[in-house]
Amino acid sequence: MQIGSWFIPEYTLRILSGMLPGVVWVWYTGRQQSIPHRQIGLLLWATLIGAILGGRLGYVAQNAAYFAQKPVDAIMLWRIGGLNGPGAWIGGLAAALFYAWRMHASACQILEHLAPLALWLSAGAWWACSDAGCAWGREVTGAIEPWQRWLIRELPDLYHTFAPRYAVQLLAAGCALGLAGVLALWKGHNLAIIALYLAGISVLTLLRADPVFLVGKLRLDTLLYGALALGGGLLAIPGFQRIRR
Repeated sequence: MQIGSWFIPEYTLRILSGMLPGVVWVWYTGRQQSIPHRQIGLLLWATLIGAILGGRLGYVAQNAAYFAQKPVDAIMLWRIGGLNGPGAWIGGLAAALFYAWRMHASACQILEHLAPLALWLSAGAWWACSDAGCAWGREVTGAIEPWQRWLIRELPDLYHTFAPRYAVQLLAAGCALGLAGVLALWKGHNLAIIALYLAGISVLTLLRADPVFLVGKLRLDTLLYGALALGGGLLAIPGFQRIRR
C-alpha cells in the first residue's frame, strides 16, 4: 500500500488489521472500568513492545547461524523481518506482569483485560503469515480424503513454493477470531479462553513444516505453547487466583 512516499507491506497491513480492533477493545473496556487514559496507554505500549522484543529475540535465536555472521541485522526489523510466536507471547506476558507489579495491580485482572488484544493480534499475524509463507504447514501428497479437504489449501512456504499444505495459518487465524467472538459473549472467562487458544495452537504446530529447535522428538514451539496454555489454565481456576492473592 502506497501512502505518498511511504510504502506499507501487505504483511504489515494484515497484522495491523488484527491489532487495531484489539487495541480499541482494550481501550474501550478500560474506559468502562474508569481506568485512566495514561494507564491504559502505558499498558498497551509496554505489552506490545515486550511482545516485539520477545518475538525478535526468539527469531534471532532460531536463526542464530545467520545472525552470527550479520549481527547488525538482528536490530533491523524493517529490513530483515521476523518474529517468533512463542517468544512474542512470552515477551508480552513478561511486560504485562512487570506492569502489574509496578502498578500494584492484580496480574490476573491485567491479563484478562489484555486477552482480546492477544486474540485479535494473533488473528492478524496468522493471516499475514498465510500470505508471506511463514509458519507454513506440511505438504500433503497423494490422494486427499474428503474429511481432509477443509484442512488443506494451496499455500506458499517461506520460499514462495506453492503446494497443497495443511492450512495452519488460516486455521490458527480462524481459531483466534472465533474465540474472540466467544470472549465477547462469555465474559469473565478470558483466561480460560486464552488457555484454550494456546492449547489449540500447540496442537497445530504438529502440522507445521517450518524448521524449529527440537526437544527430543518434539518441536520446541509445541512445548512452549503447551506450557503457556497450562499456565493460563491454572490462572483461570478461581481457587488458584485466591492462592496467588
